[in-house]
Amino acid sequence: MWKFVIEQAKELGIKSFTIDSDPNAKGYYLNMGAKLIGETPSTVFKDRLLPLLKYDV
Repeated sequence: MWKFVIEQAKELGIKSFTIDSDPNAKGYYLNMGAKLIGETPSTVFKDRLLPLLKYDV
């Protein structure tokens, strides 16, 4: 699925995108080449911060 997302992003001319990640999925996105750029508030749990990652296509 990741390969499909990247191919679609390239076709659409998208240069980069951000990911609000589940904390348990952060390692997966890092392994796929995303960079940790900060944290973002959860929309579900008000006192929880989620990893914010950026992927350069």
